[in-house]
This record gives sequence, structure tokens and C-alpha cells, in this order.
Amino acid sequence: GFGAGNKAARASGENEMLGDAQLQLLQDTFAQSKADGKPWQMLTSGTVFGHYIFPNILDFPDLVAEDQRVLAELVTGAIFRDATVGEAAKGFVAGSLYDIPVNAEAWDGYVVERQKVLSILEEHASNGVVYSGDSHDAWAFSLFADEEQQRGARVGINICVPSVSAPGLGLGLPPLHELGFGVEGWDLLHELFTSRNPSLEYFNVKDKGFVRVRATRTQHISDYIYATPDLAALAPNRETIQLQPYAAFPKGVAPHACGARFVTTAGQRGSLLRGPCADVSAHTPHPPSTSAAPSGRGVM
Repeated sequence: GFGAGNKAARASGENEMLGDAQLQLLQDTFAQSKADGKPWQMLTSGTVFGHYIFPNILDFPDLVAEDQRVLAELVTGAIFRDATVGEAAKGFVAGSLYDIPVNAEAWDGYVVERQKVLSILEEHASNGVVYSGDSHDAWAFSLFADEEQQRGARVGINICVPSVSAPGLGLGLPPLHELGFGVEGWDLLHELFTSRNPSLEYFNVKDKGFVRVRATRTQHISDYIYATPDLAALAPNRETIQLQPYAAFPKGVAPHACGARFVTTAGQRGSLLRGPCADVSAHTPHPPSTSAAPSGRGVM
């Protein structure tokens, strides 16, 4: 579950997500698909595939404007003193300092087998795509050949879908919008994660929804579709969609809008270019706030 674990156990190879038989099936299937000239080889996984380390919360004051630094330092101190999340925050900082991932139930707990899958993507896929769920939050990774060490050629992408209503990491993270930073506080939090993890191109724990995928022979397009803020407010982890009466939505469809789009071009493995959002705003006059792409990364 959510815990530090230890590097020796993670790297031992004893933990298996798929096992030898399914790994061989995956390799044979992808190899045949590539030989047949298929542009995309897609794997659906129940958990986050990309590697990520929880950021050091102590770095948060370094991200804000100078006139907000004192406030950021007060917020950071309050997190560690909080009776609910304080101990967890200390564990996250320790994990960040010693490069220990926070979730050993995801592929970060299956390092050896993940490396085998990455080798399959590198050698037997034209353009590899891994879809993931489970975390309740939105992620997008450009996968390294050596994802654990965050180095090597890019071999594929990992598109992680958020939940429609269930809380994720946002439930245990500081409600920055309530502490003087406004909606932009979420963007700072997302920047904290992406700056700590080179393969992580996109991270969103605020907005809830789903991902719509469209693949052609030349492009793979991932649209992150979110419920609008007039429905989910500023903190969907506290006021979730499930609390809204079903009858309140015309034809049972909640207002929604595209919050982020990423385009991968066939032949450019691992590419995740930020593109203009799809027009799905017929019921959504106010699209949700989204994190700005980190400077120089993932911008079309």
C-alpha cells in the first residue's frame, strides 16, 4: 500500500504484476502487431505505470513569488503540525530525500518486471501506450527506457485516468486555495510534482473526470475531460460529484469541459505535446482551471 518499503525489496524481482506467461504473451502480441505495420501497441494496466517520487514539501516556498514566500513557509509548517496529514508528510519528505516511491502497489513496487515491459516497448512496439487507472488522479508520463533511473531513450507514454468522483491524493494534500493562494495554488502543487519527476509531464489532483482517446495512424490524442468548477467547486476531493443529485443534470450528463490535451505523433515515441483542447463545452460555459505545462516541456 502507501508506504516507503525499501529499495532492496522493490529491486529483488520477487514481486510480479504479470508473471512470465503474460509477459511472453505481451511480447509476442506486440511483436506481431509491429510486424503487421500497426502504428500503436496498447497495454491497459490497473495501476500507474510511470515512476514517481513524492516531492519534498519543503521545496514549496521556492516555487512561489517572493511576496508569497512567508505565507508558503507558514503553510509548509502547518502541514507538518497537522494531526491528520503531518506524519504522512514527514514520510513523504523522507521518501523524496531517499528516492523511495510512495505507492508500492503501483508499478513502482514491481521494478524488475516494469523494466521487462519497458524493454518490450522499446524492442517490440512501434509506438507504445500504457493506460492506467486506480490512483483517482490524472497523470501523463513520457516513459524512459530506464524509468526507475529516469534516463535513456523515450519508449512510450503512460496515460493515467482520473476518477469521476472519488478522492485521490488531493484528499491528503493541503487545500492551498483555502490558504491564500487561490486556484493557482493547485498549479504550484502540480509544478512541485513535475519538477521532481522528469518523466511526469502532467499531474492534476484537483479536477475529476475521464480521458477520451482518439488514435489514428499518425496521432494518438488524449483529452482529459473534467467536470466544471461550478459543479465540483475548488476542491472536488471535498465536494465530490457524487454528492450532486442525479436529476440536477440535463439528461443525466454533468457539465464538463476539456482541461488538457496531449498529442503523441507516430514515430516519435514518448512524445507528449500539449495541444489545444477539444471543443466539448456545450454544457460548460466555464472550463476548469488546469496546470500550466512546465516551461519548455510538453508545449505545442
